Amino acid sequence: MKTWISKAAFLLFSTFVAFILGLFVGGWQVPKASGLAGGAIVLGYGVMGLVIGLILAIILVRRLSSQHRVYGNLILGALTLTGLIWIGYRYQIRNQRRALTKEEWQKKPEAPDASNDSTHQIKALPNSGN
Repeated sequence: MKTWISKAAFLLFSTFVAFILGLFVGGWQVPKASGLAGGAIVLGYGVMGLVIGLILAIILVRRLSSQHRVYGNLILGALTLTGLIWIGYRYQIRNQRRALTKEEWQKKPEAPDASNDSTHQIKALPNSGN
């Protein structure tokens, strides 16, 4: 039973790490101008990483000894924990930035200064021939 849990944990950890690595690669490869399709493309990279990681994990589970699998689980578990902490940190930072921009949008514009009312003055544009 213990080897079954070790094998399952190795598969789970390695596929999660491969998925996160695929998302990283997708985030670096997708241009900012891709619009709404960018998220789907990044998710596609993550799924490709997951599939590749799952295939490699299945091969490695069959070939690694029990002791090496335990060391692999420790390393992959640490990487998984690090990835989860990083995702939580990025989520928190993004929400803080959104809150700041939301506050800026909700601020009322200041009233124009009546003593220096330049809104009614007509100015010549540069190079307009005037």
